[in-house]
Amino acid sequence: MDKKSTKIELQHSTDQLIDIVNRFPVESWNISPEKGRWSAAQILDHVIISEGFITKLLDSQGTPCNDREPDEKILTVRALFTDDDLKLTAGEPIQPSNDEKNPGEQLDTFQTLRNLQLQILENHKLEHKVKLFHHPKFGELTRGEWLWFNILHSQRHTRQIQSLYDNQSR
Repeated sequence: MDKKSTKIELQHSTDQLIDIVNRFPVESWNISPEKGRWSAAQILDHVIISEGFITKLLDSQGTPCNDREPDEKILTVRALFTDDDLKLTAGEPIQPSNDEKNPGEQLDTFQTLRNLQLQILENHKLEHKVKLFHHPKFGELTRGEWLWFNILHSQRHTRQIQSLYDNQSR
């Protein structure tokens, strides 16, 4: 698993999300496009909640991944998060709130989490498994796989925010 390419992709996905949030009209930020769909604020809230949890996992004790290739689950994660026709449901712990949110404050929180992830990437072994939590779909993941989970998950939600932006601009 290549730290350099993971770092580049983590930063790129960070920049993409920040860019669309900065372009999104503040007056529309907390407005849901229709009943049962999240607002842009809720989408980013979900990403922040998820990444907050995962960042803690990344900084926990890891163990060597001896039973498989330490990056083999990235393709499975990629397949799930790049299928935009597939409707996924977030579990209760990572559901966004209905509270009004400030996009600038949300971006500050998101950027702080991403900076922590970059530090972890530099200071920990990506090929080590994280034992504290097994993902319900993917099972036990390595630090590198969790970082790619965050990259691909945030890209999916960046596309969703972009779609909201495009549709409200019409």
